[in-house]
Amino acid sequence: MTPEQRRALRLLAEAGQRGITVALMLAHGFAAEMLTGLVRAKLAKRCRVTVKAGARTIGVTYMIITAAARKAIRTAMRRR
Repeated sequence: MTPEQRRALRLLAEAGQRGITVALMLAHGFAAEMLTGLVRAKLAKRCRVTVKAGARTIGVTYMIITAAARKAIRTAMRRR
């Protein structure tokens, strides 16, 4: 796991059960390809929800950390 992936997973872990929006992850400087890699490696999940904002309906994509990622972070911390 790269330092950037660990940083992304720590941010997701701090976000709690509700996760954090993909837009905010991108704003933190994470590459979309790296985020997709976390999902493919089953370290994170993407959840899409529909939100009504006034008369408009928009889709928002959240990312949440998986149990496997939490375990990987704990293992990495012990190795230090």
